[in-house]
Amino acid sequence: MPKWSKGNDILSRFGVLPKEFLEGFVKQGLTPHHHATGVPLSPSAIMAVVVDKLLDNANNTPRQTLIANEGYCESDIHDDAPTHFTFTASDRDILSGVLRKELKQLKGVEWSGFSLPEDQETATLFLEELSQSVFLTEQIEAISPEPEPQHHPAPPKPRPNQLAKIQCQAVAERLWETDPTISITKMSEHTDIQEAGGKDYSAKTRYNWVQEVAPAKRNKGGRPRKKHT
Repeated sequence: MPKWSKGNDILSRFGVLPKEFLEGFVKQGLTPHHHATGVPLSPSAIMAVVVDKLLDNANNTPRQTLIANEGYCESDIHDDAPTHFTFTASDRDILSGVLRKELKQLKGVEWSGFSLPEDQETATLFLEELSQSVFLTEQIEAISPEPEPQHHPAPPKPRPNQLAKIQCQAVAERLWETDPTISITKMSEHTDIQEAGGKDYSAKTRYNWVQEVAPAKRNKGGRPRKKHT
């Protein structure tokens, strides 16, 4: 078994989405590690990578990312680009300030107390980076959610007459193995049959019970045919 498992492979194995993986695995104790160095990754370590990517892609950053910065309003962004715009150096500095502020707030935050950023683009990049991390295989087995136990209804208990029938038939089969000449009537009246529970039931009922397990020749009805010469 390999020591490391890729995040994306774990998602496929358990059939979970990246956000479900974060909530159900990582926040429950499964530690991500750097894919090349094996160093454990904290939320702030992954966010630092995300911040660098956002700044590298600054010319494609949605307008709302900048507006999120306190004191930076819609009118400060170029009006000729309703959704995306070309960054100036000043724009990039403002975005950098917003992101670095978020990154600073994550310092010392453990995975159990981490929450995804509200900004959709930032959250998506974060989950992508998390999914590209690697995880200790033995830790996955220990932390993975247990399958829900399947509850099978217990079989119904036999009624008293059913239990008596089963016991009487078992005794009859044993006695017939010892002496196959015993008739059905004699068998139904046998002391062992009575003690097996048959005494609480009528002679007809006992007869019907033991007849079901009687040797084949005992169940042949009618008078024997006469031989014609």
